[in-house]
Amino acid sequence: MSDKMRWRYGDTNPVVAAVDSTTVIEIGDLVSQDVDDAKPASDFDSSSNKFANAPQEQFAAKFLGVSMERSRNGGTAHSRGHDRRIRV
Repeated sequence: MSDKMRWRYGDTNPVVAAVDSTTVIEIGDLVSQDVDDAKPASDFDSSSNKFANAPQEQFAAKFLGVSMERSRNGGTAHSRGHDRRIRV
């Protein structure tokens, strides 16, 4: 993604989701809930991870929304606080 906020207007209903320290989420990424953490749609790709064979229906069933904040790899905090959480 371009990691740039392009939202213009309209009502939003953001949720806050926890993120693992090794998970990279950029602004605009589609995000789903995986057990206790948010994961980007790219983790459902055919790369070598546990979601490699997951169908789109499984991602859709756990869909949280579009990320409104970024979460960098190895980071311990972000601009809104001292924990690993993002608004979706």
